[in-house]
Amino acid sequence: MGLIDVLLGKSTSVDKQEYENLKIELGGQMRALHEGAIVSETDIKGNITFVNDKFCQVSGYSKEELLGKNHRILKSGLQPDSLFQELWSTISSGRVWKGLICNKKKNGEYYWVDSTIVPVLNEKGVPIKYVGVRFEVTDLILAKQDLETQLNEIHAQQEEIQQINEELNANNEQLEKIQLELKHQFDALNEAAIVSITDVKGNITYVNDTFCKISKYSREELIGKNHRILKSGKQPDSIFKEMWETISNGKTWQGIICNKAKDGSFYWVHSTIKPILNSKGLPEKYISIRFDITAEKELQDIIQGKETQISELNSTLVLAQKALEKKLEDSERELKQSLNYAMRIQKAIIPTLEEVQNDIGDKYEVGVLFQPCEMVSGDFYWSASTHNRTVLFIGDATGHGVAGSYMTLIAINALERLVKDKMIILPDILLEELDKEIRRVLKQDKQDDRSVNDSLEGYAVLIEGNKISVASSMRPIVVVTADEVKEIPGSKKSIGGKDFLGDSNFQVHNLELKSGDTLYLYSDGYETQLGGPDGHKKFGKAEFIKMLKEIHVFNTTKKRMEALQRRWKDWKGFFVEQTDDIVVVSLTAK
Repeated sequence: MGLIDVLLGKSTSVDKQEYENLKIELGGQMRALHEGAIVSETDIKGNITFVNDKFCQVSGYSKEELLGKNHRILKSGLQPDSLFQELWSTISSGRVWKGLICNKKKNGEYYWVDSTIVPVLNEKGVPIKYVGVRFEVTDLILAKQDLETQLNEIHAQQEEIQQINEELNANNEQLEKIQLELKHQFDALNEAAIVSITDVKGNITYVNDTFCKISKYSREELIGKNHRILKSGKQPDSIFKEMWETISNGKTWQGIICNKAKDGSFYWVHSTIKPILNSKGLPEKYISIRFDITAEKELQDIIQGKETQISELNSTLVLAQKALEKKLEDSERELKQSLNYAMRIQKAIIPTLEEVQNDIGDKYEVGVLFQPCEMVSGDFYWSASTHNRTVLFIGDATGHGVAGSYMTLIAINALERLVKDKMIILPDILLEELDKEIRRVLKQDKQDDRSVNDSLEGYAVLIEGNKISVASSMRPIVVVTADEVKEIPGSKKSIGGKDFLGDSNFQVHNLELKSGDTLYLYSDGYETQLGGPDGHKKFGKAEFIKMLKEIHVFNTTKKRMEALQRRWKDWKGFFVEQTDDIVVVSLTAK
């Protein structure tokens, strides 16, 4: 009487000698199973109730970390939910499910398993648990690494076998339960693998259905025959010599073998052959578990051919890349030279802080924070003094970098002519005339395919003694005193641009600053800077206004501007790029 008879229910009791023989055979087959496969059991909700050592080894989790957890702990997220919906629909209806699943190890690495999940049914045909047998096929799926996936030698579970032995001795009912559970595990193995048993001479004594299906031989044609019946002749004899030396010494052998089916076709298998030892430690039979990797082998051959083609293409690409890199280096050098030249021009036309202070005089202390996003800026400030009156302009052009710098040149050139030549100094009139000039230069009022829809935002300021007049395009006017922060909205009208936003004229606001009061005029670059804890949040207008109130406690404009720059750097952090050009101009009454 053999293990197969017991598992198939042909016997419900065994005598002591038969039991000892059964225990040896059972232990060997279980070791072969656990050596070659990732085995687990779950309840009907998918919660893990058993895992073997192979499961822990592959997943990186210990048994304590897995038992009681749902199988979703291994979910990689790389496959659609529909796959798992189909899986559960299949096994919950009592049918076997087979397929490829990508799992995630404890350390975050991904691995693929060829899975067979068999539902264990009660007497009513309803699932009471699920037995999963999986084989790691990561290297085969990726088709980039060696196809020889090594299965670890099965570790004897002596304590578990001893416990089973005690339970079997206790009562026959417990034995039947264990036999039933082992039968389901064995059935799961048979579904997934090519299984055979041979005597010490290599003569076949048992094959499963999958063996017959792959080899195309019937069971009657195989039993009693030597395993050489499947030899393909495509591999050197040294492979088989090394295999027999290994297993005859009681060690497990693993490798890839090419077999020949009955119809003459060839197929490749990944084989694990485990010797079953007698009480003297000598082999008395061999259990073989094989997996069909023919498709993967063919895929590997195709990939090797493609790799040769890719290698040739890579050589061509390397030459092309070097030529492109040389061209890019030349272009980058020319561009950098051009940007340096543009930066020198822009620095020459934008006044220094000292020049602005000289234009405004000693009634107000001027502060400037000017932080271009690139080598040249789309934000700018400009001043001119005539007949004891000073005109100050702060502008924010569309875009930044080279595009913004062109708008800067156009705007400053227009301001020079409007203020110094035409003596237009009233803030609202100056903005209106600058708007016309920008539209004229960029051909925005004509049906011309050369027209450009760029524009400016900003402020025109006229300073006459203690009186300050400000007209604003799109930007708020902020006055900070010891008691409050006052914000005055700007006119909803841009300087230039084809799109009309609302206001038809620019509104003038007349301000009288008392000693210590500060007027702030600024672009939107500071408040739109990304940063913060995650690097993705804008600084924001409300936080900027709040900060202007906080820095008012400093008694000098220099300290206030240094605090503004410090806070901006802290918000942006080291790894976040500057978002936009920044200009902040302050006037503090003395």
